[in-house]
Amino acid sequence: MLYEFAAVLAAGLLFLLPGLTLLLWLLPDLDEDWFGWLTLSAGISLAAFPLLLLWARTLGGIRLGPAALWAMLGVCILLILWRLRRRPDVLDAVRRGSRPVVGRPSRRLSLLLALLAGSVIGLRLWTIRGLTVPLWADSYQHTMMAQLIVDHGGLFDSWLPYAPLKTFTYHYGFHAAVAFFHWLTGMEMPRAVLIVGQLLNALAAFAIYPLAVRLTENRWVGLMAVLTAAILSPMPGFYVNWGRYTQLAGQVILPVALWFTWEMVAHPRLSARRLVLALIVVAGLALTHYKVILFYVAILPGWWLVYSVFDKERRSNWLNSLGRIALLGMLALLAVSPWIANVASSRLAQQQIGLAIQGERSNFIRNEYNRFHDVRNFIPTPMLGAIGVGFLFSFVRRRPLAVFIGLWVAFLFLLANPYLLHLPGTGVVNNFAVLISLYIPASIMVGYGAVWAVQYGRRYWRGTPWAFGLLVVGMSLWAARIHAQMVDPAQFMLVTPTDERAMVWIRDNTPPDAKFLVNGFFAYGGTGVGGADAGWWIPLLAGRENTIPPLTYTSETPFSPDYPQQVHNLVAQIQASDLSTREGLAILKQNDITHIYVGQREGRVWNPGAPLLSVETLLAAPYYEPVYHEDRVWIFEVRTETAEEGQ
Repeated sequence: MLYEFAAVLAAGLLFLLPGLTLLLWLLPDLDEDWFGWLTLSAGISLAAFPLLLLWARTLGGIRLGPAALWAMLGVCILLILWRLRRRPDVLDAVRRGSRPVVGRPSRRLSLLLALLAGSVIGLRLWTIRGLTVPLWADSYQHTMMAQLIVDHGGLFDSWLPYAPLKTFTYHYGFHAAVAFFHWLTGMEMPRAVLIVGQLLNALAAFAIYPLAVRLTENRWVGLMAVLTAAILSPMPGFYVNWGRYTQLAGQVILPVALWFTWEMVAHPRLSARRLVLALIVVAGLALTHYKVILFYVAILPGWWLVYSVFDKERRSNWLNSLGRIALLGMLALLAVSPWIANVASSRLAQQQIGLAIQGERSNFIRNEYNRFHDVRNFIPTPMLGAIGVGFLFSFVRRRPLAVFIGLWVAFLFLLANPYLLHLPGTGVVNNFAVLISLYIPASIMVGYGAVWAVQYGRRYWRGTPWAFGLLVVGMSLWAARIHAQMVDPAQFMLVTPTDERAMVWIRDNTPPDAKFLVNGFFAYGGTGVGGADAGWWIPLLAGRENTIPPLTYTSETPFSPDYPQQVHNLVAQIQASDLSTREGLAILKQNDITHIYVGQREGRVWNPGAPLLSVETLLAAPYYEPVYHEDRVWIFEVRTETAEEGQ
């Protein structure tokens, strides 16, 4: 526990110091309070990590590691101290918060923000108590990518020894953050993924604060928006079950990218320093998550229309603001151009182009992948009511917030459903990805509605703020109990403690060239194969080969061109055959399989059909020797010669 507490403090240095250094040197006159400074710093830092890895490789394959990272943080500390020594007025500006905002950073507001931040971080870490391996399908490939960055000291091409793939084109901002955290703390990679993922889960709520304050000119709205996203809303807290940490990392950066774009566009003159900060954040977002950078692009037109074209004060500069946005976009493309060149001719790019052209024609894309879910699963009914209150007050007060938020949501759903306007691109972004991101605009509207409901209530009863405060505390405690029990191991856990002990046995008792047949099934409309219990994790946790690669095998180039088809054929053959027969044994020997693993979850996680492997069948057959058994975990060795064959 003490070790993990120290690791969390180290993560604070990692996520704050690089961004804070850039802010202090490029924008020391920033009109934000201390919480705004810290959340903007975290967004900058997170965006800078993938850029650092990209340009370390581009400029000659510079290898990174613990020494380089500690040196970087040391330089950051020195630069921060030097800047504060030469500009002591910066601390006064942070304390005053000179931007004309309602709710200046008083001690009460600062105390509430500090208590909220500490409580949310503690709650997020408490949620994963007892877990050592992250949950569900995405976590496996994310852990592997982070481990490969560590193994190579930066970006890589070959996935060996974990998978026979020779390209890397996936977005990697989250994996960069995990690798940096590992270099800083030495924590085991699966647990590092969990810790960093949950810290980003907290930051995803905190990052809404500066944008909410800027949109509403009210710090209390920012506080309520953070509280809503962090505790009252099921999203993004529920992401822990999916291991969907890459999109979460992008959504930490997204509000910060919108904030710095606004800061750069709204300044009277084109400021090179503001442009540089916006460039870092937007380019880093592009490397962190491909869908979330599309969210940013889709949100910008609504912002430009509401706060530039239709704003009386800025209407005359609408063309100038458009030019600045275009300049930022071109520079961001230049900043990530080495990665664009890497991805442009890849299997991933070909797949996405194919989706953009033919996605609407696919029954799987239309009826499964891009189906519309009940919005109440992501934004509960009471929260929808509070959003309605926010819209009402926005219209009553003649503020453009409701129009902007409405366009935000409308453009995102158009991005996911371009066929509605007879446009290509269906399937590139799906409705599910949009729905789980809506906690950002929803929290801002809830915060706005709550604050102005209290303001109007005070006209009739002076005790309204206290009554509202008690209501919020009660709701927060109730919601916090739900978050504390957010993890659903029965539905989402692949690797159990029983499986972890089996992994140790595999490392100690099987030869290095052992190959395990593991539970899997056809996913994504039959276009890919996924693992269905802890056997999927054997390459990472036990250092042995298995038969189910990470999901990215369909979008990366394998060493053998027919490798994806081999994976599919093996699963199809096992499904169609009886392993207790000689024909079933022959399939295993043809694929050089030496062992079989059945995990504690027995091949039922994420699997809509029957498990691929049956323990009863294997025990009844003379071809497989059980060499390990604990609870529902079984390991069988494929016999090289049976008694029947020996005769």
